[in-house]
Amino acid sequence: MSANYSLSTEQIAQALAGHDLHDYDGWMAAALALLADAPDWTALKQDGGLVVKTTYNGKPYISACAEHEEADAIYSRDDLYVFDRSAWDGESWDEMEAAVNVGSLTNPVFLALPHESTTYSLTHEQVQAAIAGHDLRTYDGWLAAASALLADAPALTGITEGNKGQVVLKVDFDGNVDVYPYWDEKRDGIFYEEYLSDFDRSAWDDQTQSWDSVPVEENIAVLINPVFVTLRQQ
Repeated sequence: MSANYSLSTEQIAQALAGHDLHDYDGWMAAALALLADAPDWTALKQDGGLVVKTTYNGKPYISACAEHEEADAIYSRDDLYVFDRSAWDGESWDEMEAAVNVGSLTNPVFLALPHESTTYSLTHEQVQAAIAGHDLRTYDGWLAAASALLADAPALTGITEGNKGQVVLKVDFDGNVDVYPYWDEKRDGIFYEEYLSDFDRSAWDDQTQSWDSVPVEENIAVLINPVFVTLRQQ
């Protein structure tokens, strides 16, 4: 693993300014500030693990990750997990000296992690082939087209419906794969099953040929120009 990303002493000081590194929220905010401009899958080395930067919906996020022992290891979103506030003890992480914990930020060591591609995409021709034959102005046609667009995508890949937090999400429940409406309330790139629901035909307005309160042109554009997102398990 190489370190393609670096910060000057002045940039580090600026990123850490105003953050209490002996406090959970302050430490997290400082780590995010250090990685804010880094490429995705840049990691901040920490005693016992890594702090990894990824981007979701245009916003930077940091996740915890165990460092693989193999030098040629490939990281994926399955390696990432949410930081646990309960693992913070007083002025540092459990069983970690405060000075060591602070030092990981004041003297940061950055790593560029080899990783799997997590971005699903389709060419214009593939989009056209997927939606061909489906009437996007009908409930059944719109859902069939959405399913076709996600047919070859990994589970937890979705199509965003504008910037309102609504996602058509592909989910695999014990081998039963289907698409569901998902309310991406937290927008942190993590899948929360409680925000998953079922499509409701009564929410489709046959007169406007779209979902309730959604202009038909906007609703069709969601599928003609799909924007894909990938979530990960908690």
